[in-house]
Amino acid sequence: MTINCSFALAAAFLGASFVTSPAAEPSSFVLLDQVVTHTGNQQLYENWDFNMGHKTPANAPTNWLAPESPLFDRGIYHWRVEVRRMERPWASPMSMQFGWWNITGDPEIRHIASPPLILTNLTPPAPGQPRVYEQVGTVKSLDRRHMYYGKGSNANKNALDWDWRRAFAPNSGYTLLNPLENKLDRDGDGKITEAEYPDLEYRSVLTIHGPGSPLYESLNPDARRMTAGGGFELQTLDTTIVNPWLKTVGDVDGDGRTDIVVGGAIRGGLVVYLNRFPAWERQVVDASRKFSTDGEVADLDGDGRNDIVAITIGPDTLTWYRNTGSGWTPQVLSVKTVHDVEVADLDGDGRPDIVARNQKEWPARDDAGQRLHFFWQKREGANLSWESSTLDCPPGEGLLAIDLDGDGDRDLVVNGVWFENLGQRRWKKHAFAKAEDWSHANTFIATGDFNGDGRRDLVLAPSELKGQRYRITWFEAPADPRTDGWRAHVAVPDVESVCHFVGAADFDDDGRTDIAYAHMPQGADPDNVRVLFNRGHQDGAQWRDAWEPLTLSEAGSHSMRVLDADGDGRPDLFGANWSAEGGDEHVKLWLNRLHTGKRAQALPLDRWRRHVIDEANPWPAAFVGAADMDGDGDLDVIIGEHSLKQTDQASVIILENLGRGQSWKRHIVHTGDEHHDGTQVVNIDGDGDLDIVSIGWGHRRVLLYENLAIQR
Repeated sequence: MTINCSFALAAAFLGASFVTSPAAEPSSFVLLDQVVTHTGNQQLYENWDFNMGHKTPANAPTNWLAPESPLFDRGIYHWRVEVRRMERPWASPMSMQFGWWNITGDPEIRHIASPPLILTNLTPPAPGQPRVYEQVGTVKSLDRRHMYYGKGSNANKNALDWDWRRAFAPNSGYTLLNPLENKLDRDGDGKITEAEYPDLEYRSVLTIHGPGSPLYESLNPDARRMTAGGGFELQTLDTTIVNPWLKTVGDVDGDGRTDIVVGGAIRGGLVVYLNRFPAWERQVVDASRKFSTDGEVADLDGDGRNDIVAITIGPDTLTWYRNTGSGWTPQVLSVKTVHDVEVADLDGDGRPDIVARNQKEWPARDDAGQRLHFFWQKREGANLSWESSTLDCPPGEGLLAIDLDGDGDRDLVVNGVWFENLGQRRWKKHAFAKAEDWSHANTFIATGDFNGDGRRDLVLAPSELKGQRYRITWFEAPADPRTDGWRAHVAVPDVESVCHFVGAADFDDDGRTDIAYAHMPQGADPDNVRVLFNRGHQDGAQWRDAWEPLTLSEAGSHSMRVLDADGDGRPDLFGANWSAEGGDEHVKLWLNRLHTGKRAQALPLDRWRRHVIDEANPWPAAFVGAADMDGDGDLDVIIGEHSLKQTDQASVIILENLGRGQSWKRHIVHTGDEHHDGTQVVNIDGDGDLDIVSIGWGHRRVLLYENLAIQR
């Protein structure tokens, strides 16, 4: 991970005046505050441009880099860069770092350098409206990968072989500018002259915060303070990926925790952030390719390890990254241009299939999102292949694969219509939105039960184009979703059509499903990332809508994902701007801390409804358990029957949950053994599916029922 930061970023304090105290160790002090004009005349090597020699201010402790210092052990740095003036636009990307030297008389050399801060899509700012970039992290994290030690002039520096003392004075700082891939060498002579290096003026402010500083206290995880967003703690996972178009989540390493996957369209490759919460382990899957708008995590080949399906650009492909356990093997499945992708078993053969769709506003040849592209998995022994087919749909963008009708298979939802899965690769189209309720072709789609009736409702947001305006609407599902009884509810009556994310989850844990959405920065400011808390209620036969907004950010985001990042059972959010228009494209995680806030409430224990889910058992069930036996995301029921008189008739039974506990299907695992207080569910052979272990009352055997759904 580039930045090791597990703290909230409190917007109320960023950019505020910095507080000091008369104590020997100030709670906050400015190390660097410089206005710099880079003209290309301070290049040290290659294209790198240093601006150095800035002394520590008088009120700053000189030992703050020493490991024994509380500031080194517990301090937080905040770096703010304001781009004030540019001679001409810069091509993306550009990298900036700060560094600091503490050279004492023993003589020990100590040097820190920050992770890179990537500036993208830089165009000259308007007068008095600088472009602002910020980075927050712990001082201690700088030591882990960016601290150099040396005795004497050139010993053990782990860096360039030259005398650091000739370039840097004790207790001094610098900023470093690296144009990276910018084409500044106009005459092609291999050197960048001052005339070729565009003038760039910026202000760089580096502040160290310790205990007692308002920013420190707001970021200190032990303090459990809330952010300016009122209950979501912001973490920055990465600042180095340029144009992070692809965002998805899933358990990549099989440890039961949700990992994060990001792909860069310009620079950064495909990266997995393995969940080691509160830390994240950065793993590069593919450093060379460039990635587009969507991807999914799923076990395609049935080996028990989750793979990655990713959309790439230049060339445009749909690529399967097979997880071998020790690395990744890419396989191009298609060379079609697509915008959305979903992975699910669509034909009921027990193997994951893929469905994808392009978009209307940026068509590929004759494909403006009016076709669904299917890739059906075939397997003969160890050989895996794919068959393709298409299905016509309304032009547009947006795709969701869910079991909308509760019959146990995945249906498909696009803008205004859904396709019922009839089995055997057959589909039937149904409309859920009347033309007057939804006519916008470009959509982001999510599902949730917004009125608490146990049905899957749908919510749509307008995802394209900037300058257009529409609304965010949820559609109340009727008892039979195949009918035209869907009812439209407007959640946000007027938004710019740049909401390239909408999601649904119970963020405040009050039993009602809320809505989250985000604006891309291509639209007019502010670029809100918001949660709409569901305050609706049932009024007779009608549901009355009421929504309470909470703004988490005004910096925008794109194709966000809802996940439980920290394992506390509450939905969090992750995302990044696909292109920041001069803002940041940092990979960000908003951790849900509302359970410590004013909204927390205990769930009632006096509201129950009895459901009889099976009446066919001839013998008592001595054991009843619950587990997701078919891997579809809901809990099934496992029963072990007990009979000492007719042991040959007792069975192990699975009751398959066909959707939200409303309907069930009975499966006999085995008949002929009696069971007693011992049937357990566990992946005992490590192949990715759940097996059943049992004991009995009248026999001394330990029985293993091996699940053959996945065979290696």
